[in-house]
Amino acid sequence: MTDPNHTTDRGNKIGTKRHVLTDQHGIPVSVVITSANTHDMKAATETLDSVIVERPLKKQNLCLDKGYDYPEIERESIKRRYVPHIRQRGEEKELIKLRYYSAKRWLL
Repeated sequence: MTDPNHTTDRGNKIGTKRHVLTDQHGIPVSVVITSANTHDMKAATETLDSVIVERPLKKQNLCLDKGYDYPEIERESIKRRYVPHIRQRGEEKELIKLRYYSAKRWLL
């Protein structure tokens, strides 16, 4: 028997993603678990809505990676009193040209 080929065998279990919103000290204030094939854009608003602590009335900064670079997410975060700071797609290529190193992705 051979090892399963996960690129062609779509019937297997896919796994999960954890969408975590933290405060400035890294303490989680919202956690949403979705299936791994759920797009990040769809889980963003659910993560922002499930904050378990009361937020101040003033706007807060919200830093997101390239997976959230969509106009809908920017609009939704502004509606929820956040100032979005979303890394743009293609921005990393510019940093590599300037001799910065590419970001490493940590998988658990």
